[in-house]
Amino acid sequence: MWLAEQIAQEAEQQHYDPHTIRRQLLEVENARNAGELSEDEAAALERELIARLMEASQRRNPTRRTHE
Repeated sequence: MWLAEQIAQEAEQQHYDPHTIRRQLLEVENARNAGELSEDEAAALERELIARLMEASQRRNPTRRTHE
Protein backbone atom coordinates (compact mmCIF):
# COMPACT_ATOMS: atom_id res chain seq x y z
CA MET A 1 0.00 0.00 0.00
CA TRP A 2 2.80 2.43 0.90
CA LEU A 3 4.53 1.86 -2.44
CA ALA A 4 1.33 2.53 -4.38
CA GLU A 5 0.86 5.80 -2.46
CA GLN A 6 4.44 6.84 -3.21
CA ILE A 7 4.03 6.09 -6.91
CA ALA A 8 0.75 8.01 -7.04
CA GLN A 9 2.32 10.97 -5.25
CA GLU A 10 5.29 11.04 -7.63
CA ALA A 11 3.00 10.81 -10.66
CA GLU A 12 0.93 13.72 -9.36
CA GLN A 13 4.05 15.82 -8.73
CA GLN A 14 5.26 15.22 -12.28
CA HIS A 15 1.80 15.93 -13.69
CA TYR A 16 1.74 19.36 -12.00
CA ASP A 17 5.44 20.21 -12.36
CA PRO A 18 5.61 23.69 -13.99
CA HIS A 19 8.85 22.88 -15.83
CA THR A 20 7.33 19.72 -17.31
CA ILE A 21 4.19 21.59 -18.35
CA ARG A 22 6.18 24.38 -20.00
CA ARG A 23 8.26 21.81 -21.87
CA GLN A 24 5.06 20.14 -23.06
CA LEU A 25 3.71 23.50 -24.25
CA LEU A 26 6.86 23.95 -26.33
CA GLU A 27 6.45 20.44 -27.72
CA VAL A 28 2.89 21.26 -28.76
CA GLU A 29 4.07 24.46 -30.45
CA ASN A 30 6.83 22.57 -32.27
CA ALA A 31 4.40 19.85 -33.37
CA ARG A 32 1.97 22.50 -34.65
CA ASN A 33 4.75 24.24 -36.57
CA ALA A 34 5.89 20.92 -38.05
CA GLY A 35 2.34 20.15 -39.20
CA GLU A 36 2.04 17.18 -36.84
CA LEU A 37 -0.94 18.74 -35.06
CA SER A 38 -3.84 20.73 -36.44
CA GLU A 39 -4.64 24.14 -34.99
CA ASP A 40 -7.65 22.66 -33.18
CA GLU A 41 -5.62 19.79 -31.70
CA ALA A 42 -2.84 22.12 -30.60
CA ALA A 43 -5.30 24.60 -29.07
CA ALA A 44 -7.03 21.83 -27.11
CA LEU A 45 -3.71 20.53 -25.77
CA GLU A 46 -2.60 24.05 -24.87
CA ARG A 47 -5.84 24.68 -22.94
CA GLU A 48 -5.32 21.48 -20.98
CA LEU A 49 -1.68 22.30 -20.22
CA ILE A 50 -2.47 25.88 -19.20
CA ALA A 51 -5.20 24.61 -16.87
CA ARG A 52 -2.65 22.23 -15.30
CA LEU A 53 -0.16 25.09 -14.96
CA MET A 54 -2.78 27.20 -13.19
CA GLU A 55 -3.64 24.27 -10.91
CA ALA A 56 0.06 23.81 -10.16
CA SER A 57 0.27 27.47 -9.18
CA GLN A 58 -2.74 27.08 -6.88
CA ARG A 59 -1.20 24.02 -5.26
CA ARG A 60 2.02 25.92 -4.55
CA ASN A 61 0.16 29.01 -3.26
CA PRO A 62 -3.12 27.74 -1.75
CA THR A 63 -4.00 31.12 -0.19
CA ARG A 64 -3.73 32.89 -3.54
CA ARG A 65 -6.98 33.06 -5.48
CA THR A 66 -7.39 33.11 -9.22
CA HIS A 67 -9.35 35.90 -10.89
CA GLU A 68 -12.79 34.80 -11.93
